[in-house]
Amino acid sequence: MNKVSEKFVGGGFSLALLLISVVAAASYLSIQRLTAQKQWVVHTQQVTESIARVRIHLGNAESAQNSYIFTENRLYRETYKQQKQKVYQLLKDMRRLSSNNPNQQNRLDTLEPLVAEKFSLLEQSIDLFKEKSLDKATQRSIVDRGVEIGKQMQAISQAIENEEKTLLQGETSATEDLFQEIVIIVSLGYIAILNHS
Repeated sequence: MNKVSEKFVGGGFSLALLLISVVAAASYLSIQRLTAQKQWVVHTQQVTESIARVRIHLGNAESAQNSYIFTENRLYRETYKQQKQKVYQLLKDMRRLSSNNPNQQNRLDTLEPLVAEKFSLLEQSIDLFKEKSLDKATQRSIVDRGVEIGKQMQAISQAIENEEKTLLQGETSATEDLFQEIVIIVSLGYIAILNHS
């Protein structure tokens, strides 16, 4: 009888140990998936922030170009160059961040030449001003084309942002589901362990 109770206790202890191991392994795997999912959320937020910053720095570059033309202050010319560099760096970052998303890569393929053309127009305007040959007809032509490009860029950047927001909603939902899964696994595991103790 004593040996039977020892076997029963030993078996119960082994079962409890096995259950703890199973709960620990399942929890570990779920936490790994949760961590990976959280990284995707951060990644998506970075893309969204980058496209917003592209718009800001592009607007700053335009303002600096206009200020340079009106004041001839070289400080504005330097500001323009800095803002231009920031825009291109952000586009490069977005290209890297969205390398796994063919839709976003295609949008960037369309956006980047538009940005280059926008900067080309801004620089053309600066060059013509320096040469004192920026007449009203040329200025109007540059402004009209700039507005047209601006609308195209806005549509593309909005499409990039919308897709990232959709991805973010899905990733946030998946993260919440994984967190609930972890809570359920741990809770059920501990209940099972307590029942077999």
